[in-house]
Amino acid sequence: MIVIDSNPKQQPYSDLLDLAFDICDEFHFVLRNDMGPLDSFGPILKKLEGSFKEMNGQSE
Repeated sequence: MIVIDSNPKQQPYSDLLDLAFDICDEFHFVLRNDMGPLDSFGPILKKLEGSFKEMNGQSE
């Protein structure tokens, strides 16, 4: 399992998604409020929404 504890941005983020699609047939895409503003994820969520098995909000 790969755990990312900081918010990857720009090219590292794109490279990470490419890697996930290349080596995984399924992966968990988790956005956490404590990792920064989530507004910037709108475009990627829109692009991936057809592939989501489940999407939900959860608070601790």
